[in-house]
Amino acid sequence: MFFSGCWNNASTYDINEIADLIVEEITLPEQTSEDLNFKSSYRVKGIDVEVRWIPRDQAVIDAKGSVTKGLTTREVDIEIEVIIDDDRVTRYLGTVQVLPLSDEELLDVLKQLLDVPEEAEDYINFPTQCEIAGVAATLSWHSGNTDAITDNGIVKFAENDQYVNFELDVITASGARRIAWGDIKVPGRSHEEHIEFVIDKITIPESANADFWLPFSLYDVNINWSSSDTRVLGIDKPNRKAVWKFNETDKAVVLTAHFFYNMTIVTREYNVTVLTIPHEERMEACFDSVSLPEAVNSFIVLPTEFEYGVTGEWISDKPDIISPDGIVTLAEKEQIVTLTLKLYSGNESMTKEYRVTTEKIGENEKFINLHYLVDYAEQLDLSDNHALMLQDDRVVLKPGVLEGYYESPVYRANPFKSLVGSWAAISGEKATVELKVRVRVDGTWSSYLTYSSFGLGLENAMIPNQAGGVARMSQDEILINDNKTAEAFQYQVILRRSSLADDSPRLALVAAALEIENYQYKVDVSGLPDKYDHEVPQLNQNDVPNIGNQICSPTSSTMLLMFKGHEFSEAFPHEKNARLFRDYGNKIYGNWVYNTVGMSAYGEKSYVKRVYSWEELQYHLVHVGPVALSIKGNTGRYHTNGHLLVVRGYDMSNGKNVVICNDPNLPEVKYEYPLSVFLQFTRNVIYVVE
Repeated sequence: MFFSGCWNNASTYDINEIADLIVEEITLPEQTSEDLNFKSSYRVKGIDVEVRWIPRDQAVIDAKGSVTKGLTTREVDIEIEVIIDDDRVTRYLGTVQVLPLSDEELLDVLKQLLDVPEEAEDYINFPTQCEIAGVAATLSWHSGNTDAITDNGIVKFAENDQYVNFELDVITASGARRIAWGDIKVPGRSHEEHIEFVIDKITIPESANADFWLPFSLYDVNINWSSSDTRVLGIDKPNRKAVWKFNETDKAVVLTAHFFYNMTIVTREYNVTVLTIPHEERMEACFDSVSLPEAVNSFIVLPTEFEYGVTGEWISDKPDIISPDGIVTLAEKEQIVTLTLKLYSGNESMTKEYRVTTEKIGENEKFINLHYLVDYAEQLDLSDNHALMLQDDRVVLKPGVLEGYYESPVYRANPFKSLVGSWAAISGEKATVELKVRVRVDGTWSSYLTYSSFGLGLENAMIPNQAGGVARMSQDEILINDNKTAEAFQYQVILRRSSLADDSPRLALVAAALEIENYQYKVDVSGLPDKYDHEVPQLNQNDVPNIGNQICSPTSSTMLLMFKGHEFSEAFPHEKNARLFRDYGNKIYGNWVYNTVGMSAYGEKSYVKRVYSWEELQYHLVHVGPVALSIKGNTGRYHTNGHLLVVRGYDMSNGKNVVICNDPNLPEVKYEYPLSVFLQFTRNVIYVVE
């Protein structure tokens, strides 16, 4: 039996002492234009020590010491990380200046990047933009002889060869450099030869049944066109084309071109047969112009007058469902209707059938008889979704997919005057989720109104004051315009990640909270205990300096997260979450949706919901848990135009009738509000954490 192993006594040494010894051994140049020798290990006191180099700008100096020179001198701070077993320590080494490319080096780079001919035969398309060492540059060309080649690349030929020296300005945000590009040859060419060169570039069709292109200026040669019969073939100089015009028979037309170049004129004639359209092709073209929807739910246009003098008539096999005039009558089930179009041209006729399906009433709609919707991940139909899949109990992006979306069915609901959409998803700086919602009012859909992408750690920003036609978004609420109500809504949820190497966002649910006038939701609370209270950790928003008076919402959210077992090392975890949950678009900390979505990024299933009675909230407290609640008005302790607190329980025993809250605006935080007072200031909007 043979045993093999090694022993390292690194643990007997202080890693900081070893790091200091390595730093003493390293000498960095103040300036360089060459690659640096970055060693991957050092032997110190008999120990082989791994070293990782950390240049602050690896586009200039990478971790192996390779140098990429640019247009200016660039400074790079360099650190090293000393690694011994699981111990790591970082040391700052200093700054290295990387010298810029010399003119010769820059010219070599540009010659490789830019496609500029050494000899000009045609117009030269001088590049005006490029990227050098990761820096965007604007290019400005300067001709040494603009009579031969202009700065813009227009070539003017002479009878003898010409050599034009060019200079090039390379302009970046940090300044400009001019370098000598070199000579470009313009071969000798007489005026007549140049015109013939242009003529050889032009192709005019011998016959035409449509418009075709005509050049009016080519390689500094001006061209004037005329037609022998403009009623058949017109000349459209602004749009640079010959215009075909319908005639009952074929017509012969002569196009005459006069070429002008430096006082030299050459004339050419082109014979074109302008074709008519046969009757069959006329009708086929008219059929092609007719596009009927596969499914209809309203009046459709059935044209009877067409181009080229073609007329038509429609015949329906079910005129009581779709009449020949396009009147559609919907039934309780789908109906397939055959519409026949008969066209007439001259003495000929053709027919074509179109199959149209009328939609059934309520097709693709789901009715919600409650005041809220919660679509859990398991309930979403992803069977035909090429980008998303269900993993455990969450929707994620499929492997190899950067972005995917799900669009819900149309949800019919009791008429509502506002809607708050929300979602729950684990997200981050490289994995985001966006929710879009639209509503239908009197049969008219609003545009999709977006809650914008959210990723925990980003400066997430909703778009202020979005207009959507029949509806608008005010901060986090979708409001119906003109004091009307909506009867349906639909949503899209979009998952994105920055790269395939990044984890997918993980969507748990999508929710919608509806505000319904004169709505009642009765809940049986007869079996609930007289007293119920959750031990929710207490936070005071005013302990946080500078922003304390603005962060009632994230303070309440943080208390809920702590109740769910999340631990925070910060002295003021609600200050941290205030910045994470802030709506940087509306510049508020109290965005309802971003607070629930922010909590969900910690892994919770949270969303915004409306409640319509104290009994409903009481039932929720017992069967689900504590909530954050939006309030407004006089609390008996202070007056507020908008505030969030945590409702943790209630006490209806011995005639107390109080609601137990964690109010982050009160110095004692925990406080029992009389139910009668509570019912006066509640706005009945809650943050749910399941």
